[in-house]
Amino acid sequence: MWNNDLIQFARLLCEIVATQDNFDTEPIVESMDIDPAELNELFDRAHEVWENAKLDGFDAVEAERDELRESVKDLLAALEMILEGCRPGWINRVAREAIAKAKGGE
Repeated sequence: MWNNDLIQFARLLCEIVATQDNFDTEPIVESMDIDPAELNELFDRAHEVWENAKLDGFDAVEAERDELRESVKDLLAALEMILEGCRPGWINRVAREAIAKAKGGE
């Protein structure tokens, strides 16, 4: 979730609103050429994104991590099949050791 810019930008906006008691919106409104209601809408939208991420995002991250683990397992199995056809040698041995180490780290 840290690498998801949408979620982190929404989180940042929520934290700004939550921690700034005397938040001066006028310079932002002028700089962005929007009215105060539109700025409030942006903060509301950011709040909705952040809240949804907290509810849904953590499960999605776990699912993505599980999918990645399965992809790594498939890749290791494919590498083992490729190595079966290779003649023995230093590279073959090093590759097999790396695969064994990767499998041990599951």
